[in-house]
Amino acid sequence: MGRSSGDRVTGTTAPGAALRYSLAPGVKLRNSNVSYSQALEFNGSFVNSVAKGVLNPAAFVATPNYGLSNAPFVFANLRNPGSFFTDATLLKKFYISREADRYLEARVEAINVFNHANYGPIDNNPNSTTFGAVQAKGINLQQGFNLNNPPRTMQIGLRFFF
Repeated sequence: MGRSSGDRVTGTTAPGAALRYSLAPGVKLRNSNVSYSQALEFNGSFVNSVAKGVLNPAAFVATPNYGLSNAPFVFANLRNPGSFFTDATLLKKFYISREADRYLEARVEAINVFNHANYGPIDNNPNSTTFGAVQAKGINLQQGFNLNNPPRTMQIGLRFFF
C-alpha cells in the first residue's frame, strides 16, 4: 500500500517491475548547447560525428525495487521538433461556352511545396544507444519515404466539364 507524504504519494512495486526511470538528483535533464540538428539519428546511429543527444543519459537512473519513479510523466520544458507543412493548389477554369456550362479546368497541386524537413520525436528509451537523439526524417528505404514526412510532391491535372 502507498502512503501520502504532503502532496506526493509513495508506494511500492515488485522487483524489476518499474516501467519508468527516475531522475538523478542534481543532474540537468538536457545536455547544454545541443541543438536538434546536432542530435540527429538515422538508422540507429548519430549523424553528427560529435554524437550527443538532447537528453542527458546521466539524469536518468533505474527506479529502485519497491519504489515509484520521481520523474514527471510529461516534461513541460522539453518539446519534440515541430512540424511545418505547406500545401498549395492553383486552379484555372477556361470557359468554352457563353453559358459557362462547358469549361476546361487546369490544376497544379503541390504537397510540402517548400520541401521543409520535419524530424521525428526524441528517442526517449534510456537503454538505447541513441538515447536523447532526434530521430531523422523517417525515411523508410522499402517505401521510399514516410507518409508523415513526404518530400515535395507535385501533380498537374486537366479536366473537361460538359
